[in-house]
Amino acid sequence: MGNVCSSSPEGRAADMEEFIRESLPAEFTNVARIGWFFIIGTSNMQKYEEYENDDLPAEVNEDDIFDQVCAAFCSLLDPEDQGTVLNNPLLKALEDNFCFCIASESKLEKGIENDEKSRTLEQFINEEIGLYCMTMKSNCWPFHPDYDPASATGYDDQECLHTPCWRPDGISALWEECFHTITEACSRTLPEWSYEMDSFLGQQLKQDIDQGNYDVARVVETEGGPPDCKYGCEPGKGYDWKTAVNEWVHQIWEIQQAGRTDVLTDPQKEVLEFMSSTPDFPMKIDIGYDFHEVLVLCPRDQA
Repeated sequence: MGNVCSSSPEGRAADMEEFIRESLPAEFTNVARIGWFFIIGTSNMQKYEEYENDDLPAEVNEDDIFDQVCAAFCSLLDPEDQGTVLNNPLLKALEDNFCFCIASESKLEKGIENDEKSRTLEQFINEEIGLYCMTMKSNCWPFHPDYDPASATGYDDQECLHTPCWRPDGISALWEECFHTITEACSRTLPEWSYEMDSFLGQQLKQDIDQGNYDVARVVETEGGPPDCKYGCEPGKGYDWKTAVNEWVHQIWEIQQAGRTDVLTDPQKEVLEFMSSTPDFPMKIDIGYDFHEVLVLCPRDQA
């Protein structure tokens, strides 16, 4: 059995468990944990407020998103498909730094009851518990339950991996947000996973930009930033360098999952090799992963 949740929580995990028990809004009925990495979510039929023309259904079941997030993280933490995530350093990094939340934007922005500072869910968890809350915004970001990179299209388009905006056609944002959580955990615990300009990843992206293969400036301007920001805005002033590196790494990973490494540039292939050589780094997601023996589903009174 791959269950990893036998020990008692300490530190931030204990604080998060107490928060779930005493202060998490009642709408958040879905709670699970892998070790002491918590996944929380609301349970509604959610209507989309964006992506009206993205071939999406009129509404989405948040329970389906929750189940796929659980499967995604279990598979990411079990890259050898052994049915267990025991002793995975990535799990420890997730436990120490993050939780993951599935809800609509309005639920995420709603203030925590009886909080004198009227903080949002994300703010409260960050400031009071010390965990960064990664999210899947169920009313804004596309959820395609049957998404598969190998059967997606768009890899031969002129825009393929030339801007941070590019994604395979019909992508499910769930894959991206779960992957970003993993790479953010790496960036907090592995010095070689730095996103700074002078880091390995930073230098590879800079080479791609300087060779005319990747355009960050266009996205900066689209998002209201100043023109001609070749390497992104200054931190806190718009689409910045670290964000660009993070998105670029995800795009490369997504393309290798589709088996389309033939479209990658030399710097991108270097990054792919870097990822695959990182111990225990997951190179795929299995949405069909049977997570029930790996995580604990927590009724609200038993979190």
